[in-house]
Amino acid sequence: MPLLPALTHLRTALRPPCWLLGLVLLWTCHQPAMAQQEKLLQAKVKTAYVFNFIRFVEWPSLEGAPPTEPIRVGVIGKDQVTDLLNELSGKQVKGHPLVIERYSTSGGKPIQCHILFISQSEQQHLARVMRQLPPSGVLTVSDIGRFSQQGGMIGFVTEEGKVRIEINLRTVRQSSLRIHAKLLEVATVHQ
Repeated sequence: MPLLPALTHLRTALRPPCWLLGLVLLWTCHQPAMAQQEKLLQAKVKTAYVFNFIRFVEWPSLEGAPPTEPIRVGVIGKDQVTDLLNELSGKQVKGHPLVIERYSTSGGKPIQCHILFISQSEQQHLARVMRQLPPSGVLTVSDIGRFSQQGGMIGFVTEEGKVRIEINLRTVRQSSLRIHAKLLEVATVHQ
């Protein structure tokens, strides 16, 4: 067989069928969508955790407070979790309305909230944010890597696609907050 017809025959024989190319293309396009869905699901889980932390944490500033006194959730940064937290504004928890407030890493207004969620987008500003905090009464939460080992109180970690929490109990106690045992049972606790 002459070389040119043999190469043409070989190229035709090695060409995958159109349906296989379609499947590969569909799978390739589907992967980013699946990753986005997984990130959104993880953001929803983190948001639900933040909402439920309120049920399992006691703040001295809320003891005896009237029901009109809001529970303030501060957010620093911008990501899916901070967007979802905004949707919680106005919900009732422990008989108090929930208020979501935005803060900036550049200072501005002083941080006066019960919970402060620090987005991963603010990792490079974490030390500055931690210095802006009042000495007690603010539960710090973040999904920044090793957050609870860097002085934060509750850090989110993702293991095998599942969101877990780590709690720095020493930092929580120094801030005059109390965490119920039920929350400690589902967390990795650092003393």
